[in-house]
Amino acid sequence: AISGASALTWLREPVCTSSTCPYTYGYATPRGVESGQVPAGFPGLVSLLRLHGDRKRLIIALGTNDASAGCERPTSPAAMRNVQRLLALIPPGMDCVWIGPPQYRRGPVFKDCGENYNRYVDVLHATVTRSCCFIDSRLIRDPSTGSPIEADAADEVHFTARLGEVWARALAPMLRAR
Repeated sequence: AISGASALTWLREPVCTSSTCPYTYGYATPRGVESGQVPAGFPGLVSLLRLHGDRKRLIIALGTNDASAGCERPTSPAAMRNVQRLLALIPPGMDCVWIGPPQYRRGPVFKDCGENYNRYVDVLHATVTRSCCFIDSRLIRDPSTGSPIEADAADEVHFTARLGEVWARALAPMLRAR
């Protein structure tokens, strides 16, 4: 699984040269799930697929960080260029699941995108479903409120632990069913 950053970030080799990379990774091994913060020099998707191409499934959770650049003109070819480049790297026959970004009705993502945000995610969905199953996080509801989950951390981009767990618990059966 790859998450955090943008499609362009995961196209880089290495993903990050800084000693404090804000990205995460995870993959299944016979001993369980290996995951953590991406260290400096961590390989990009091309190298990861070369190293772990025997895996049956690739899970990608990206979209929020691409939104700010793509939502201004969500239907332009440039809006999905890096997403398409990332999708082209997926080996034929590998099961791919792309987890789209959640709802944003406030905060910096909404400030950058406004009403174009949902259009951007709709275009992302249409682009991704040519190669992967797409799970739309905008449809995941907070059971305590019945409302779509939204970023509730101080930065208004990320989830707190509680909503992160709500999101993960909602995704788990969807991923198992595939």
